[in-house]
Amino acid sequence: MKKYILGAVASTVIGFATAFIWHLLLFQNLYTQLGVIGRIEPNIPLGFIANLALALTLSYLYPKLVSSEKNSNPILGGIRFGVIIGILNIIFWVLKFAATQPLSSIPTFMAIEGAFELIQPTLIGIALGFVYRKRI
Repeated sequence: MKKYILGAVASTVIGFATAFIWHLLLFQNLYTQLGVIGRIEPNIPLGFIANLALALTLSYLYPKLVSSEKNSNPILGGIRFGVIIGILNIIFWVLKFAATQPLSSIPTFMAIEGAFELIQPTLIGIALGFVYRKRI
């Protein structure tokens, strides 16, 4: 239970920080130009709740999907986990959004959001790799 909570806290901090930096500091103007950001002021509390729910889920899934015997290197195990989650995010979120929303540039949106959806869960995966690493 201690590792689960620590993993959820680490995932929440990394998830919220990367989403905030990526979407609101680095690329807010680009997302606005693409037609992705529809509200003037983002609902940060709702975004935090979404990140918390994701963090709780990822912290639960990590030890079930990543074998500590096969992945004694927490960085490599975390990267594998993060890339798998990122690919699922791209399929479930990026492709569907691009298919249904009036974006000014679908390729640009897919590139920028696809990159985010690989980077964020990979950073979270690495943190979870260290939380759940097998101690010798």
